[in-house]
Amino acid sequence: MSKPVLCPICQKLAAEPSKTPFCSDRCRKIDFFRWWDGRYAICQSQTEDSAGELGTRLMNFDSDSDEFDLDAQ
Repeated sequence: MSKPVLCPICQKLAAEPSKTPFCSDRCRKIDFFRWWDGRYAICQSQTEDSAGELGTRLMNFDSDSDEFDLDAQ
């Protein structure tokens, strides 16, 4: 038996597995629009070196191949 899941929006039990972790389509849409509006954010501090390195890799991006690897050194 699986552990009960609480909806992250309203804290009700998510009864339908197809809507998990949300209890309803309403709560799923509320969560989606919070991401869309930018209310949720993944914070990451960057040093000047890492920001400059990313900028260098972006400038060297080959637009003809449509390939870009953020992990490339």
